[in-house]
Amino acid sequence: KLSAMMEYLTRQGKHVYKTSLNKLLFYSDLTYFYLTNHSMSGSVYFNRPYGPVATPADPTLSELIREEKIIVEPRMKTLIAGSGAEESDEILSNDEKRLLDWVVETYGDMSAGAISDLSHREAAYKYTEPNEPIAYAHAKSLKHLPPKDLLNN
Repeated sequence: KLSAMMEYLTRQGKHVYKTSLNKLLFYSDLTYFYLTNHSMSGSVYFNRPYGPVATPADPTLSELIREEKIIVEPRMKTLIAGSGAEESDEILSNDEKRLLDWVVETYGDMSAGAISDLSHREAAYKYTEPNEPIAYAHAKSLKHLPPKDLLNN
């Protein structure tokens, strides 16, 4: 599911860098938990020096790059969807896509530095010790939350 989320997020036409992708995944999972009481990817996020990161994010991204489902744009080092990325549409439910669209709309125009700074100010990060897992219970205290009926439309 994490790879489908990565593919979907890189297809949205925003400047997605590795750092911002990690934060978009974090906000996607925690916001989905806020709305549904379970995460979208099932990943565990850890408090790392550069912000929250899911343990399988690096190897998953590396595999997607190897398979050319995500391409690193050489000049800007942004991540863009490659061939086969539309397969994520078959894996993600309509509700999951709706939530990912909300995350892109809310955070997608932020620079890597801005979204990283924001993630550092979240209670989920501030109140978790370095290198410890971040509790999904912190989802309700995110600075930006969608309307509770986002997935009921």
